[in-house]
Amino acid sequence: NFSFLKNRTLHFEKTAGKLYIEEAFSSLLLSTKKKADLISDKLLVYILIATVAGARLGHLIFYEQPSYYLLNPIKIIAIWEGGLASHGAAAAILIALSFFLRYLKRYSPPIDFINLLDLIAVPVSFAAFCIRIGNFFNQEILGRPTDLPWGIIFGNEGMLPLHPVQLYEAFFYLTVFFLLFFLNKQTFLFLRKGKNIGLFLILIFSFRFFIEFFKEKHFEILSQNTCLLMGQYLSIPFIFLGVFFFFYEFIFFRKIRR
Repeated sequence: NFSFLKNRTLHFEKTAGKLYIEEAFSSLLLSTKKKADLISDKLLVYILIATVAGARLGHLIFYEQPSYYLLNPIKIIAIWEGGLASHGAAAAILIALSFFLRYLKRYSPPIDFINLLDLIAVPVSFAAFCIRIGNFFNQEILGRPTDLPWGIIFGNEGMLPLHPVQLYEAFFYLTVFFLLFFLNKQTFLFLRKGKNIGLFLILIFSFRFFIEFFKEKHFEILSQNTCLLMGQYLSIPFIFLGVFFFFYEFIFFRKIRR
């Protein structure tokens, strides 16, 4: 009986020791595949939360009158009633990724912020395509009236055919996705830091600036006499940011050589 109890005690101590080690060094004991799955899942959560929260706040700040939401604060979270701004989502994603990099240090060597942006540029362009297809089916982000043969009559907007601006954007974003996907295989150029995210921002927001001319005007914040729309004003900083990222290595290494 004493020998049996001794063996049981040793087995319990070994098991407890193993569990303690696994608990204390869990991030080091994960396989590469499990680490990749865990990091990908967590990155998706960060981006989803940032997209929804940033898009909603961006819409409230840039496209609505704040006084209404101060009197009706519950309406701030009423995203099912519409009201999301892609520029707000883009800004929030940039902020969320900086927090994600802190989390990532627990499971992998540090990743440069711009390298992380390069990694997500391709899937985000495809996500933008899917979002605009959803806007089309939900009859959101409507265009101006048109006489062109591909004008579409939306049930909620009378019988006038409108520019299907959602489809214009969707097909352009899909083109950007395929372009980036192809260029990522050209190692002589697109494995260099900042090229993916730079080209993504330049193309996406330059097109956003252009396509705003075909959208309905919203004057909740801007004066009716303004020459540009809010979406165009908000696109300009992202275009300049894309130019900075695209030429980041040239600027950085040029300074080093000097």
